[in-house]
Amino acid sequence: MDDPVTVESGETYERTAITEWFDKFADPEEIVCPRSGQKLKSRILSTNVALKATIDEWKERNEAARIKVARAALSLASTENMVLEAIDDLRNVCKNKPSNKVQVRSIGMIPLLTNFLDYRSRNVRYVTVELLRQLAEDDEEGKYGGILMLITVKYRQSLDAFASEKADQILRNLERVAITSSSWQKMAIGNHC
Repeated sequence: MDDPVTVESGETYERTAITEWFDKFADPEEIVCPRSGQKLKSRILSTNVALKATIDEWKERNEAARIKVARAALSLASTENMVLEAIDDLRNVCKNKPSNKVQVRSIGMIPLLTNFLDYRSRNVRYVTVELLRQLAEDDEEGKYGGILMLITVKYRQSLDAFASEKADQILRNLERVAITSSSWQKMAIGNHC
């Protein structure tokens, strides 16, 4: 449940679910509460603030726990599947809530992740590069470090042509964006002084 709302009868539902329920009735006078069967005079939905706060707090704790579990799994790295699942979970946690990127970076995951750039599996190397790229997004300091990592991966072509090619693609995309970005222009000027 993401958006709990209470209807006139006092029952609480997910907003999208109760809205779909209301839409099933052609005549607004016929709408009844699905749980109590009480006829509803109003379609007004009131946010259940207490339940929403509890859900949000639980999600936050759950995401923090998932990050810690992924870190432990990557530290053990006993199987390729374990590594892929941990990195995939980190990618999802960071995609769903950008503030989780800060948490992942702050607990020292980047040095741990860079170890997987030399992993024997091409899939692991690929998802690692993608996660590092994702972690560098929206972080001014991280962009420069991420770019340096991508450059390093790009020039390791003799070790891994696939990862080198992916790093090159990401750098080319960054280059296209950089032409119009003033922060990149500042960085380029600073490096030529």
